[in-house]
Amino acid sequence: MPKSAKKRKDKAADFSVPNLCSDILVYLAYSDLEVESKAQAREGQTTGVQCNRYFIQSALHIFPEIRIDAIRFLDLLLEHIPQAVIVGWNEDNNGHGARILEGYLGVLNAGTKYGETDGPLKATSTASVVLTPASKLTVLHSLSTFLQVSLSSFAGPSSSSRTSFDPSTSLPTWYLASSFSREADYLAFEDLINPSAPSPLRRRKWQEEVDPEEGDDNFPCNASAAGPLLGEPFSLQELGDISNVIGASEFDNADQPDTSFVAHLARTLHSTLISTFLDCAPAVFSPSASPTETQLQLVLSVVQIVQSLYGVIVQAPSSPKGNRSTALEDLGAILGYMTPYFPFQPSGTRDIKVEQSFQELNLIFCELASLLVLTTNAESARATRRGNGRQQGSKAAAGGTDGGAKALSIQTQRVSDYILQLLRGEPSSGSQLGRTLTPSAYAGLLPAIWALLNMSSSGTLAQHQEIASAVLHATVEHSIKTSSKSALKKPTIEFVARLVLLSTEPRYHGSFRLGRDQDEDQKLEEWVAHLPQPLWELGANNLAASEIIIRFLLRVLQRRSRVVHVPKTIAALRSKLVPYFSMTHAVRGQLLGPYSKLPAASPLRRLALDLVATLVSGFGTAEDGLCTAVELAVVGTGEQGYWTQVREKTCY
Repeated sequence: MPKSAKKRKDKAADFSVPNLCSDILVYLAYSDLEVESKAQAREGQTTGVQCNRYFIQSALHIFPEIRIDAIRFLDLLLEHIPQAVIVGWNEDNNGHGARILEGYLGVLNAGTKYGETDGPLKATSTASVVLTPASKLTVLHSLSTFLQVSLSSFAGPSSSSRTSFDPSTSLPTWYLASSFSREADYLAFEDLINPSAPSPLRRRKWQEEVDPEEGDDNFPCNASAAGPLLGEPFSLQELGDISNVIGASEFDNADQPDTSFVAHLARTLHSTLISTFLDCAPAVFSPSASPTETQLQLVLSVVQIVQSLYGVIVQAPSSPKGNRSTALEDLGAILGYMTPYFPFQPSGTRDIKVEQSFQELNLIFCELASLLVLTTNAESARATRRGNGRQQGSKAAAGGTDGGAKALSIQTQRVSDYILQLLRGEPSSGSQLGRTLTPSAYAGLLPAIWALLNMSSSGTLAQHQEIASAVLHATVEHSIKTSSKSALKKPTIEFVARLVLLSTEPRYHGSFRLGRDQDEDQKLEEWVAHLPQPLWELGANNLAASEIIIRFLLRVLQRRSRVVHVPKTIAALRSKLVPYFSMTHAVRGQLLGPYSKLPAASPLRRLALDLVATLVSGFGTAEDGLCTAVELAVVGTGEQGYWTQVREKTCY
């Protein structure tokens, strides 16, 4: 064996187990500090600056094993005092956050190539040291956590999409923001059906007249009276002209942190991330071998870092054009290496942790592919508005080459097939059982679902309209079939409700529109008509989900959406809402419905009455017993006076 090869082999020692080196006293001091800091962290007494100073000294130590152990210690700090660890991480002021990042890059052998000629990123070169897979996993996993905390203040999905989604909260909708020119318009749309903030025992006395300054926008709508006042809606061409007159959108000028440093960091880590993925991917995704835990987690850490960095660069409104273009090329290259293995499936194992890791890999790949598609749509639409031609905008967003557009088309097809399989509950290859989506997994799929629905009809993406139609049909059907008792019911209702409301929003300028296909409209009409059933089944058990249903129906009726402005749909809603208030049992006689079980102080009681008043006003006068059922439900309650007032203008 040549002498140089022997030296290299010796330096590739396993750093996961600290060696008894000449600096053993430093390691023992580190161990004592770790135990002490762990105890102090539980009591909230850890001093971030002192601990960070120790890490910086250890991370730059001459012995690699000391650097690796220092990173393990940093994980403890990131868990308990994350904000203290990252202070000054993206500033060229030699802060301890920046020096910690320098330590990461030095251990990974990253940063020298770009740091010497461009910007502040400059790492201590350790090119003569080869990390073992276990040691590299320690570094990459810690760096992934560091970036998640550091990038939490930037726009984009990096900090929120990977955390566990709470079904009781509203769905993340960041992927819809690019379809609005102004941030205020996007936020107003986001708030349309959001449940009201919980306020215990909120009561309001009935008033003969409503104060217009109160800002309560939930009221019965007389659609026949409102129609002439609303006038003709704006056309898409008129909205496009207004956008051109105004110029850059408010999103483009939003006060957001500068992403130049993040783009530089992504470029610095690009080759390290690709090489690590290529080293591990054949073993991890081989259909005939079971990967080791270290190899699988290495791939997962790499993909998480890619998600954190490129999600910020591509989505941030303030990202410079050059940085975004380079980032899109680099992201396209990374996805190109991942695409042959997608969808990622474990082989020969039923270990729950392994399956969860593979599912996270699939969800992140879908999200990264959706970033490319969403950016393609935005750049293509912008180029078209500026008169540069559809093909030029599509090519620029897809990486500037026909090859990039072809790769994006392949990725789009694979992602759509994977999503359709999940929504339909079909088993994956090698499995006889279909997979059940969790609320977190469903929320993680939404950016990709939206990207497929909102695909532009221009350029090379014209053939994908069939994909968009299939995904919409599967999404709506999945929402209908999901049980009301499932934690997944609320997220599915909220997402489809937002899809329907988008077509009623005048400030929305995305490609997704209702009315493109008769089968799509019929499926959405079926979905709207089924909503009284989960409303009845939920009762008072899930007030947030009930409020989303009622708010959506109220909004979509007030806006006269084509999905509900159909006699058949209106009649179905009216008849199915009757038992929600009261019903007649064959043996027990007259019974009150779930409406009576709502808390007395809940705003849902008034919202439900507004919904009935809107349904029976301006949408036909056929007597179906709805007003009678409501009258029986409100007798003796605080809403009786309010209902008496609106009944005179609606039911008679």
